[in-house]
Amino acid sequence: MAGRFFLTKIFQTSPRLVFSIEDKVYKFFNCNHDCSSEVKSIRSSLLQSNCDAVSGYTMKIVEIIQSFDNYYIMRVAKGAQLSTIQSKKYCNLAGCWLRVFHKSSYNAQSKSIFVFGDFSVSHLYIDDKYKEITAIDPGVGFGKVGEIEDDISRFLVSLMQTKNFNINKLNRNVTGFLSGYGVDKIKYSDLDKSIKFRISRNYEKRIILDTGLKRFFSAYFWLANSTIKYYFINKNLKKIIKNEY
Repeated sequence: MAGRFFLTKIFQTSPRLVFSIEDKVYKFFNCNHDCSSEVKSIRSSLLQSNCDAVSGYTMKIVEIIQSFDNYYIMRVAKGAQLSTIQSKKYCNLAGCWLRVFHKSSYNAQSKSIFVFGDFSVSHLYIDDKYKEITAIDPGVGFGKVGEIEDDISRFLVSLMQTKNFNINKLNRNVTGFLSGYGVDKIKYSDLDKSIKFRISRNYEKRIILDTGLKRFFSAYFWLANSTIKYYFINKNLKKIIKNEY
């Protein structure tokens, strides 16, 4: 009898091992506490599967099937990863997803929300066939109280930290994202400050987490790349948020 072969895909090995086998994804942790904390925060999210009346898409968060001491198993997200299909249309849908997520926890009095923690183009999967958008791999700060600009800045910086140097396309994607999210609650000065912090923070993380001399060149490259791109899109960003169009 012929043996059964499983298709395995490795997503990352550091800082945590993440791989898939068929329709399941396995995520490993160095300690039990980190694993249990992430599982608890994801399962306690106010957004699990919400239909957005504006876009017509169902907004979902990664579904955990089983959890163990130092790893958990989740269902593979359907659709295409946003990092591979970047366009104004899909960035608009990303903005819709974040709007729905923030709306589920928005406190009008304090103007705070529960942050996603690592909202980026590589953590969103968009399925046009079934009209579903699934967010994966929330960050360490997932579920903690923060400002809407925290998540928005992470997404915008993730757009800037790609190898696409077409500034016009980048501006269109930024416009699409903010159109999907809405600008009425965004404070430009806070977003500007948060973006600059995130660019600097990503540079520091590359130095710390990578190894060898190449990490310095890589860190400097992405620092310069993001800084230059932000210089060119900042004027457009300010106009969108201050409703000057």
